[in-house]
Amino acid sequence: MLAACGSDNSSRSDGGEIFGRRPAGSAGSAGGAPASSASGSSGSASSAALLSAPAGTDPATIAAAADVVRARLGRMGVADAVVTARADGVAVQSSADAYQLHAAAQQHATTVAPITATALGPCGGPGIPSTGAAARCYTLGPALSAVGAVTTASVVSASGAGWKILFSVDANHYQAFRSALAGGGTGPLALVADGTVVLAFGSGVPALQSAIGPPLAEDEARLAAAALAVEGDLPVALQAPALPEAAAARIDVDFWTAAIGAKVCGTWLPNAPAAGLETGVHSHGDGLVYVHPFHDDEAGDKATLGLFLDRGGWKASADRLQLWDGVEHRAGATCPDGRVAQVRWWVDGVEQHGDPAAFLPRNGQVIVLSFDADPAAPGAPPQMAALYLPSVGAATS
Repeated sequence: MLAACGSDNSSRSDGGEIFGRRPAGSAGSAGGAPASSASGSSGSASSAALLSAPAGTDPATIAAAADVVRARLGRMGVADAVVTARADGVAVQSSADAYQLHAAAQQHATTVAPITATALGPCGGPGIPSTGAAARCYTLGPALSAVGAVTTASVVSASGAGWKILFSVDANHYQAFRSALAGGGTGPLALVADGTVVLAFGSGVPALQSAIGPPLAEDEARLAAAALAVEGDLPVALQAPALPEAAAARIDVDFWTAAIGAKVCGTWLPNAPAAGLETGVHSHGDGLVYVHPFHDDEAGDKATLGLFLDRGGWKASADRLQLWDGVEHRAGATCPDGRVAQVRWWVDGVEQHGDPAAFLPRNGQVIVLSFDADPAAPGAPPQMAALYLPSVGAATS
């Protein structure tokens, strides 16, 4: 295990993989992000964006919204922002990235709330949906705190261990902020922005200089860091430009885990055995798919579920599964009860179609492969419990 991944002073407390650098002698990084990147966009090229307002919004309201947007961007460290009220919304000329513009247009202040229940997949009824690649529906308790005590937040790439958020807390408000978070008990917490959970994280004791992660995906880290700057409400709803499509896994930059479960004729298989440990797409036998590429041939669109399966000697297609139970299952064959079974598969509780081997797993997703006669969805696999939840705590670097 340690041969596959070195240390970046960040580890799982439950004895899982140590997140860090690629093995000695591996190929160098190609197309990766810089080793460190703050959420403030110092040095980035300036560009124009419009945070559009509903038609008919009066000029005074838009002017007040422009003042709030300007203040938010300042809290994010965007020092070059030129913010102008227009008839159709708030124009921003700045080096702010798309995640910061998204947060600048957020109507309501960001809060931290306790998570009381988590369901796999999008919300089909009551609940608070997640953002990002992994779909969850959360039940939350009353908000514990706003984020006004947070003075700065940045996003850092942690030497091949994924991403983390570094943030500072105002010393004058530290005790109140710490006590508020402690009021959530020992359960998981949610960073809530405009009715969505932008980040779920474990409870912990923050310091004046604090961190969440690694390993986070870059897009979730950037969106959460920007949301930490939103301490007040806008007088009108603004619409920001669309967020960029998240990048595929990059060499020495990203570190993702997805849960994988397999159900055959009504019974969940045990965890996939450890396989491919010397590579950047592998299994540790803990129910997770690890994706942190070391070479071009396992990065980007090559980091597929099929690659993960191949490295264990397993196969999956739209009509065939040959997994770690050692049995070939073909669509149209029967289960022991005599019923005809089919191959089906789900991601975060949503049934997919086509070849599962071509699927690109993303951080936090839950993948289920099934050979079954039961028409009902299989639900969450037991392997979902192995997914890592980063905690808030003192920054160590």
